[in-house]
Amino acid sequence: MPTVSQRSFAQEGRRSRIVASDYLLSFRTNRYSVPFPLIGQTVELQARDGQLTIYHRGQCVAEHPMLEGHQLRILPEQGPGAIARTRATALDWRRARYPAVSQRGGRS
Repeated sequence: MPTVSQRSFAQEGRRSRIVASDYLLSFRTNRYSVPFPLIGQTVELQARDGQLTIYHRGQCVAEHPMLEGHQLRILPEQGPGAIARTRATALDWRRARYPAVSQRGGRS
């Protein structure tokens, strides 16, 4: 049991996570964003003094205040950007509407 001047390992130790396809990772029932290019990559999390710090290859890539309950924290600057989201939405719409065309790679 840690003393007042000594933090527990649970607060200090780093834990590994793989970044999901929505550029979020889970920690203690909450989800936090990381930079979009890290999708599929392994990152390390460190919870300390009410702050969640996320590292990739030893470098800090994101910091978030710790959330309670079941919450979500997304920093817009970490996402793919409006243009990429719009393009992805348009492609999904086209694939749903014209499945044969999207399988061939274009109209013939």
